[in-house]
Amino acid sequence: TGGVYQLRQGQQRRIVCKVKPVPNSGTLPIICQSISSVSIGSVTVRVKLQRQLDSYSEEDLTVLKQKWSKALQRRRTYLHQQLQKVMIKSGVDQSSLEQEREQSLVEQLVSLTEEQNAVQLPPPGSNIPGAPADWTPPIGKEAHIPVIFLNLNGDDFSSQVSGEFISLAGTNAIIPKEMSNKFFNLPIVEHYDDEVCAVASWDSSIHNNPLLNRQTSADERVYLIVKSVVRLSHPVMLDIVLRKRICVNIYKKQSLTSKFVRSFIGTSNTYYDTAVIYEIVSNIPKASEELEERESLAQMAANDQEANT
Repeated sequence: TGGVYQLRQGQQRRIVCKVKPVPNSGTLPIICQSISSVSIGSVTVRVKLQRQLDSYSEEDLTVLKQKWSKALQRRRTYLHQQLQKVMIKSGVDQSSLEQEREQSLVEQLVSLTEEQNAVQLPPPGSNIPGAPADWTPPIGKEAHIPVIFLNLNGDDFSSQVSGEFISLAGTNAIIPKEMSNKFFNLPIVEHYDDEVCAVASWDSSIHNNPLLNRQTSADERVYLIVKSVVRLSHPVMLDIVLRKRICVNIYKKQSLTSKFVRSFIGTSNTYYDTAVIYEIVSNIPKASEELEERESLAQMAANDQEANT
């Protein structure tokens, strides 16, 4: 999760939620307008020997891959049909234009197979959604990058949902061990003017959970999920649900040893926030939805024009 928050037992706290786009990270700029709500919940515990939890989810990534794969399969079916038509006149009966056409279709099928493989198993560092993490994250940031699929129209980036209501993306991108009925909306006490940031008040007693009301054992890790609803103003006006799992350690009082160590090393090595980077995908590539490459279609049109003249 990027780190473990040290929380003193019985104190009320404030949660600071901040959202900012990663500069130079994509071809479509994202503009975040405001954070409209903050909620927290889904308390769970893991022992140190168990696999630890983070904020990664594959729900939206699965939807994206399914839609992308269907578009590529439509293209494959079309290319096979076109290739069958050309191959009927194979050998000496083929004109030079038909031979060029056959070669073009075969090359497109080879390229299509490579694209289909990359969609299902993207290589590390390929910038394809779902590619395995191939970086060393800075302190406080999670290593894995979840995907939120907006499913916008590829022509004008409009929402697929019709009507006057603003659509909500990321609702179904639940993360492991998330229990949707165990969240509490928190009162937002402050908004920052110079950045997209909201401060919410949190009293851990609202959960009525013993994991938050007692000292955490040395072999335990207590997790919660913070959910924020963020309003986007570009590429389209919509709300998006972002999740961040946090790990906390509840303590009663600092021991004399802890106080001595803190006074000795100072606070320069103390960090106060954790973060997760989301990859926001607006739509599948428009070229993947086309049945044939534009260059091939343009060449066919040029050949037809030459034949007519």
